[in-house]
Amino acid sequence: MPSNLDDVIALVLEHDGATKLAQFEASQQECAVCFNDDALGSSFTILPCGHYFCSECMTRLVTLCITENRLDDLVCPNLECTGEIGPATVAGLVDAELYAKYDRFSLQKALAAMEDVAFCPRPTCGTPSPLHAETQQGVCPKCNYMFCGLCLMTSHSTPCLGPEARVKMLKERAAQNKLQQQELLSIDFIARTSKFCPTCGAVIYKNGGCAKVTCIRCNQAMCWRCGVAILSYDHFQSRNASSLIASPIRPKVPGICTSRST
Repeated sequence: MPSNLDDVIALVLEHDGATKLAQFEASQQECAVCFNDDALGSSFTILPCGHYFCSECMTRLVTLCITENRLDDLVCPNLECTGEIGPATVAGLVDAELYAKYDRFSLQKALAAMEDVAFCPRPTCGTPSPLHAETQQGVCPKCNYMFCGLCLMTSHSTPCLGPEARVKMLKERAAQNKLQQQELLSIDFIARTSKFCPTCGAVIYKNGGCAKVTCIRCNQAMCWRCGVAILSYDHFQSRNASSLIASPIRPKVPGICTSRST
């Protein structure tokens, strides 16, 4: 038996709460989200704020917020209420894997609010790292990457660039990369559509005609197919045309070009 009045009051309140919960679970309730009114209260979730909704709707809400890392949206669906959906409620609605993700996002959110901690900016790392109180420089405890906690760039002794200066720098880098990409495309195009003169090494571009081309620098004639220097069209004539046509793989005859056009 309870020994004092406080224990008696606590026992009465506990009994009253259990009785009301049993009555709630045994009666039909209406969900304010999906408006289903044909379900018993036992299939509902009661939030700490006192509002209740069917567990199916609450599970969808909690799953969406965790999957999209929107923990700030884990609040009571009642528009007039700002009560939070806490860890105990979340644990009762999702499986262990999703709750582990919720726990990880909650930790990241808490660390992000701390002024003396920053996440390692390396894309493959992201480990929380302590920052020096004066310099705001950090060293990742996992990959040992040294970075600035203010701009999240590589550790530096000069003042951090402001947002506008950083945007300008990034645009300049992007423009430089674009020029390099265009140059690579040009080199690739030249490599695919041109050949070198076998005599002087000049680049020859062919935009039509037969396979016999002439270098405009040294006037050397060459075969576009195999790239060798030639004197006349005799290079392209076959000594045994019938055998070459009948053979699926044409043999290479000295002095005769059997290469395919490129």
